[in-house]
Amino acid sequence: MMGLMTNTKELISERRKTYGDFSMGVDLEACIMRSMENAYRVQTGSCMNDTARVGISKIVMKMSRLATSPFHKDTWDDIAGYAQLMSDHFCDKESYKYPREKKAKNDKSK
Repeated sequence: MMGLMTNTKELISERRKTYGDFSMGVDLEACIMRSMENAYRVQTGSCMNDTARVGISKIVMKMSRLATSPFHKDTWDDIAGYAQLMSDHFCDKESYKYPREKKAKNDKSK
């Protein structure tokens, strides 16, 4: 168990050197997510679904790391990967429509 604790502390120390203070990063992530969720709610009149919120939060976490390490290639690659997964999940589905588009379509059919 001591080896695991040492490895964890070393890992945290390395991450702090690369990405900065954890608390600052979490505060930045929370601020960005609140803004994203509020903008979505204003635009659509509803809350993000779980998949959108979790997918976006993964990208936001990586974005917050760019504030302290913009030249870390792995972070950019991770963002690209998450963006591709989200695109594949939502945008390549013929049946997927944003809530506003669904509402507009329903309003026209009346």
